[in-house]
Amino acid sequence: MGALISVENVVFEYVGSQGQQVRALDSVSLEVGQGEFVAIIGHNGSGKSTLAKHLNGLLVPVSGRVIVGGKCTSNPDDIWSIRQTVGMVFQNPDNQLVATTVEDDVAFGPENLGVPPDEIAERVRAALSAVGLEGLELRSPGRLSGGQKQRVAIAGVLSMKPECIVLDEPTAMLDPIGRREVLDTVRRLSQQEGKAVVLVTHFMEEAAVADRVVVMANGRIEMAGPPQEVFARADRLRELDLDVPVAAFIASELRKRGVDVPYSVLTVDELANYVNSKVPSMH
Repeated sequence: MGALISVENVVFEYVGSQGQQVRALDSVSLEVGQGEFVAIIGHNGSGKSTLAKHLNGLLVPVSGRVIVGGKCTSNPDDIWSIRQTVGMVFQNPDNQLVATTVEDDVAFGPENLGVPPDEIAERVRAALSAVGLEGLELRSPGRLSGGQKQRVAIAGVLSMKPECIVLDEPTAMLDPIGRREVLDTVRRLSQQEGKAVVLVTHFMEEAAVADRVVVMANGRIEMAGPPQEVFARADRLRELDLDVPVAAFIASELRKRGVDVPYSVLTVDELANYVNSKVPSMH
Protein backbone atom coordinates (compact mmCIF):
# COMPACT_ATOMS: atom_id res chain seq x y z
CA MET A 1 0.00 0.00 0.00
CA GLY A 2 1.31 3.47 -0.88
CA ALA A 3 2.15 6.17 1.61
CA LEU A 4 -0.71 8.18 3.10
CA ILE A 5 1.62 11.19 3.50
CA SER A 6 4.75 11.88 1.43
CA VAL A 7 7.12 14.69 2.39
CA GLU A 8 9.45 15.27 -0.55
CA ASN A 9 12.62 17.38 -0.16
CA VAL A 10 10.80 20.02 1.86
CA VAL A 11 12.53 23.29 2.65
CA PHE A 12 10.86 25.83 4.95
CA GLU A 13 12.26 29.22 5.94
CA TYR A 14 10.97 32.09 8.02
CA VAL A 15 12.20 35.56 8.93
CA GLY A 16 13.90 35.64 12.33
CA SER A 17 13.75 38.36 14.98
CA GLN A 18 16.79 40.13 13.47
CA GLY A 19 15.31 40.06 9.97
CA GLN A 20 17.47 37.12 8.91
CA GLN A 21 16.26 34.07 6.99
CA VAL A 22 16.02 31.02 9.27
CA ARG A 23 15.89 27.59 7.64
CA ALA A 24 13.61 25.51 9.88
CA LEU A 25 13.42 22.50 7.52
CA ASP A 26 16.32 21.61 5.23
CA SER A 27 15.53 19.08 2.46
CA VAL A 28 13.34 16.83 4.62
CA SER A 29 11.83 13.68 3.09
CA LEU A 30 9.54 11.33 5.00
CA GLU A 31 6.68 8.92 4.34
CA VAL A 32 3.88 7.93 6.70
CA GLY A 33 2.01 4.74 5.80
CA GLN A 34 -1.64 3.86 6.39
CA GLY A 35 -2.06 2.89 10.05
CA GLU A 36 1.59 3.55 10.92
CA PHE A 37 2.62 5.06 14.28
CA VAL A 38 5.57 7.44 13.81
CA ALA A 39 7.20 9.37 16.65
CA ILE A 40 9.26 12.49 15.88
CA ILE A 41 11.83 13.53 18.48
CA GLY A 42 14.44 16.28 18.67
CA HIS A 43 15.49 19.10 20.97
CA ASN A 44 13.84 22.55 20.81
CA GLY A 45 14.50 24.19 17.45
CA SER A 46 15.14 20.88 15.67
CA GLY A 47 12.22 21.44 13.29
CA LYS A 48 9.92 18.72 14.57
CA SER A 49 6.88 20.95 15.21
CA THR A 50 7.46 22.80 11.93
CA LEU A 51 7.43 19.45 10.13
CA ALA A 52 4.21 18.43 11.94
CA LYS A 53 2.46 21.61 10.76
CA HIS A 54 3.34 20.73 7.15
CA LEU A 55 1.49 17.42 7.33
CA ASN A 56 -1.96 18.99 7.02
CA GLY A 57 -1.08 22.22 5.26
CA LEU A 58 -0.91 24.58 8.24
CA LEU A 59 2.48 25.47 6.78
CA VAL A 60 3.42 25.18 3.10
CA PRO A 61 7.00 24.47 1.89
CA VAL A 62 9.22 27.11 0.32
CA SER A 63 10.38 24.30 -1.96
CA GLY A 64 9.64 20.60 -2.18
CA ARG A 65 6.12 19.31 -1.63
CA VAL A 66 3.85 17.43 0.79
CA ILE A 67 1.36 14.98 -0.72
CA VAL A 68 -1.56 13.77 1.41
CA GLY A 69 -3.78 11.07 -0.08
CA GLY A 70 -2.58 12.04 -3.55
CA LYS A 71 -3.24 15.78 -3.02
CA CYS A 72 -0.62 18.51 -2.67
CA THR A 73 -0.80 20.83 0.36
CA SER A 74 0.38 23.75 -1.82
CA ASN A 75 -2.90 23.62 -3.77
CA PRO A 76 -5.47 25.84 -1.98
CA ASP A 77 -8.34 23.95 -3.63
CA ASP A 78 -7.31 20.73 -1.84
CA ILE A 79 -6.57 22.08 1.64
CA TRP A 80 -10.09 21.42 3.04
CA SER A 81 -9.94 17.79 1.91
CA ILE A 82 -6.39 17.42 3.25
CA ARG A 83 -7.41 18.68 6.69
CA GLN A 84 -10.23 16.15 6.80
CA THR A 85 -7.66 13.43 6.05
CA VAL A 86 -5.08 14.64 8.59
CA GLY A 87 -6.30 16.03 11.93
CA MET A 88 -4.10 18.02 14.35
CA VAL A 89 -3.98 17.98 18.15
CA PHE A 90 -1.85 20.67 19.80
CA GLN A 91 0.02 21.14 23.07
CA ASN A 92 -2.54 23.13 25.04
CA PRO A 93 -5.96 21.43 25.20
CA ASP A 94 -7.59 24.62 26.55
CA ASN A 95 -6.95 26.28 23.18
CA GLN A 96 -8.86 23.54 21.34
CA LEU A 97 -12.03 23.22 23.42
CA VAL A 98 -14.86 25.40 22.13
CA ALA A 99 -18.16 24.25 23.69
CA THR A 100 -19.83 24.13 27.10
CA THR A 101 -20.16 20.32 27.22
CA VAL A 102 -17.88 17.47 26.17
CA GLU A 103 -20.55 16.17 23.81
CA ASP A 104 -20.97 19.51 22.01
CA ASP A 105 -17.23 19.94 21.75
CA VAL A 106 -16.75 16.60 20.02
CA ALA A 107 -19.74 17.33 17.76
CA PHE A 108 -18.36 20.72 16.66
CA GLY A 109 -16.24 19.41 13.75
CA PRO A 110 -18.82 17.12 12.13
CA GLU A 111 -21.48 19.84 12.50
CA ASN A 112 -19.26 22.19 10.49
CA LEU A 113 -18.85 19.48 7.88
CA GLY A 114 -22.62 19.31 7.49
CA VAL A 115 -22.88 15.73 8.77
CA PRO A 116 -26.52 14.67 9.47
CA PRO A 117 -27.55 14.82 13.18
CA ASP A 118 -28.04 11.05 13.56
CA GLU A 119 -24.56 10.40 12.23
CA ILE A 120 -23.08 13.15 14.41
CA ALA A 121 -24.50 11.43 17.51
CA GLU A 122 -22.94 8.13 16.43
CA ARG A 123 -19.59 9.77 15.67
CA VAL A 124 -19.56 11.47 19.09
CA ARG A 125 -20.35 8.17 20.81
CA ALA A 126 -17.64 6.30 18.88
CA ALA A 127 -15.03 9.03 19.39
CA LEU A 128 -15.61 9.26 23.16
CA SER A 129 -15.51 5.47 23.39
CA ALA A 130 -12.19 5.42 21.50
CA VAL A 131 -10.61 7.81 24.01
CA GLY A 132 -12.20 6.18 27.08
CA LEU A 133 -14.47 9.07 28.10
CA GLU A 134 -17.91 7.45 27.92
CA GLY A 135 -20.23 8.87 30.56
CA LEU A 136 -18.73 12.38 30.52
CA GLU A 137 -20.84 13.64 27.61
CA LEU A 138 -22.61 16.36 29.62
CA ARG A 139 -19.61 17.40 31.73
CA SER A 140 -18.12 20.87 31.21
CA PRO A 141 -14.65 20.60 29.62
CA GLY A 142 -13.45 23.18 32.14
CA ARG A 143 -14.07 20.71 34.97
CA LEU A 144 -11.90 17.96 33.49
CA SER A 145 -8.30 17.08 34.30
CA GLY A 146 -5.58 18.01 31.83
CA GLY A 147 -5.37 14.46 30.51
CA GLN A 148 -9.13 14.28 30.07
CA LYS A 149 -9.20 17.64 28.26
CA GLN A 150 -6.54 16.45 25.84
CA ARG A 151 -8.53 13.26 25.23
CA VAL A 152 -11.61 15.38 24.45
CA ALA A 153 -9.47 17.31 21.94
CA ILE A 154 -8.41 13.99 20.38
CA ALA A 155 -12.05 12.84 20.28
CA GLY A 156 -12.97 16.10 18.54
CA VAL A 157 -10.45 15.30 15.80
CA LEU A 158 -11.56 11.65 15.65
CA SER A 159 -15.19 12.68 15.07
CA MET A 160 -14.08 14.19 11.74
CA LYS A 161 -13.02 10.66 10.70
CA PRO A 162 -9.45 11.47 9.61
CA GLU A 163 -7.10 8.76 8.35
CA CYS A 164 -4.18 10.28 10.27
CA ILE A 165 -3.87 12.20 13.53
CA VAL A 166 -0.85 14.43 14.12
CA LEU A 167 -0.21 15.25 17.79
CA ASP A 168 2.25 18.09 18.44
CA GLU A 169 3.66 17.57 21.96
CA PRO A 170 0.18 16.71 23.32
CA THR A 171 1.49 15.74 26.77
CA ALA A 172 3.94 18.61 27.34
CA MET A 173 1.59 20.44 29.73
CA LEU A 174 0.31 17.35 31.55
CA ASP A 175 1.27 15.59 34.78
CA PRO A 176 2.48 11.96 34.62
CA ILE A 177 -1.06 10.57 35.04
CA GLY A 178 -2.38 12.75 32.22
CA ARG A 179 0.59 11.80 30.04
CA ARG A 180 -0.12 8.11 30.58
CA GLU A 181 -3.84 8.59 29.74
CA VAL A 182 -3.04 10.36 26.48
CA LEU A 183 -0.29 7.93 25.47
CA ASP A 184 -2.57 4.95 26.12
CA THR A 185 -5.20 6.66 23.95
CA VAL A 186 -2.69 7.26 21.15
CA ARG A 187 -1.60 3.61 21.22
CA ARG A 188 -5.23 2.49 21.07
CA LEU A 189 -5.90 4.71 18.05
CA SER A 190 -2.97 3.10 16.28
CA GLN A 191 -3.53 -0.51 17.28
CA GLN A 192 -7.32 -0.80 17.45
CA GLU A 193 -8.71 2.06 15.35
CA GLY A 194 -6.14 1.60 12.57
CA LYS A 195 -5.34 5.31 12.41
CA ALA A 196 -2.00 6.59 11.19
CA VAL A 197 -0.47 8.53 14.09
CA VAL A 198 2.36 11.06 14.03
CA LEU A 199 3.44 11.94 17.59
CA VAL A 200 5.83 14.86 18.14
CA THR A 201 7.29 14.48 21.62
CA HIS A 202 10.29 15.23 23.81
CA PHE A 203 9.53 12.28 26.09
CA MET A 204 11.64 9.33 24.98
CA GLU A 205 9.36 6.84 26.76
CA GLU A 206 6.51 7.96 24.49
CA ALA A 207 8.60 7.54 21.35
CA ALA A 208 9.61 4.04 22.45
CA VAL A 209 6.12 2.62 21.78
CA ALA A 210 5.94 3.86 18.16
CA ASP A 211 6.48 1.69 15.07
CA ARG A 212 9.17 4.08 13.86
CA VAL A 213 11.17 6.90 15.45
CA VAL A 214 12.38 9.90 13.44
CA VAL A 215 15.16 11.96 15.04
CA MET A 216 15.49 15.59 13.93
CA ALA A 217 18.30 18.11 14.45
CA ASN A 218 18.92 21.47 12.78
CA GLY A 219 15.97 21.06 10.42
CA ARG A 220 17.12 17.69 9.09
CA ILE A 221 16.30 14.05 9.77
CA GLU A 222 19.38 12.62 11.49
CA MET A 223 18.12 9.10 12.17
CA ALA A 224 15.02 7.05 11.50
CA GLY A 225 14.07 3.45 12.19
CA PRO A 226 12.39 1.11 14.66
CA PRO A 227 12.73 2.27 18.30
CA GLN A 228 15.05 -0.66 19.09
CA GLU A 229 17.53 0.50 16.43
CA VAL A 230 17.34 4.21 17.20
CA PHE A 231 17.64 3.89 20.97
CA ALA A 232 20.49 1.39 20.63
CA ARG A 233 22.54 4.36 19.36
CA ALA A 234 22.62 6.09 22.74
CA ASP A 235 25.97 7.82 22.12
CA ARG A 236 24.72 9.45 18.90
CA LEU A 237 21.51 10.54 20.63
CA ARG A 238 23.53 12.18 23.41
CA GLU A 239 25.53 14.09 20.77
CA LEU A 240 22.16 15.48 19.63
CA ASP A 241 21.28 16.46 23.25
CA LEU A 242 18.74 13.65 23.48
CA ASP A 243 18.37 10.84 25.97
CA VAL A 244 17.26 7.26 25.70
CA PRO A 245 14.25 5.97 27.66
CA VAL A 246 15.18 5.25 31.29
CA ALA A 247 14.32 1.56 30.91
CA ALA A 248 16.47 1.33 27.77
CA PHE A 249 19.40 2.92 29.66
CA ILE A 250 19.03 0.45 32.55
CA ALA A 251 18.80 -2.44 30.09
CA SER A 252 21.97 -1.19 28.38
CA GLU A 253 23.83 -0.98 31.70
CA LEU A 254 22.69 -4.51 32.60
CA ARG A 255 23.98 -5.81 29.24
CA LYS A 256 27.38 -4.24 30.01
CA ARG A 257 27.39 -6.33 33.20
CA GLY A 258 26.70 -9.51 31.33
CA VAL A 259 22.92 -9.70 31.76
CA ASP A 260 21.32 -10.78 28.49
CA VAL A 261 18.49 -8.20 28.33
CA PRO A 262 16.86 -8.14 24.86
CA TYR A 263 17.27 -4.93 22.84
CA SER A 264 13.49 -4.88 22.46
CA VAL A 265 13.17 -3.83 26.14
CA LEU A 266 12.58 -0.05 25.96
CA THR A 267 9.79 0.78 28.42
CA VAL A 268 9.45 0.41 32.19
CA ASP A 269 6.66 -2.14 31.72
CA GLU A 270 8.82 -4.24 29.37
CA LEU A 271 11.75 -4.10 31.79
CA ALA A 272 9.53 -5.10 34.71
CA ASN A 273 8.12 -8.02 32.72
CA TYR A 274 11.63 -9.15 31.77
CA VAL A 275 12.87 -8.97 35.37
CA ASN A 276 9.79 -10.80 36.67
CA SER A 277 10.31 -13.55 34.10
CA LYS A 278 13.88 -14.07 35.34
CA VAL A 279 13.31 -13.85 39.09
CA PRO A 280 12.20 -17.17 40.64
CA SER A 281 8.80 -17.04 42.31
CA MET A 282 8.97 -16.00 45.95
CA HIS A 283 6.28 -18.54 46.87
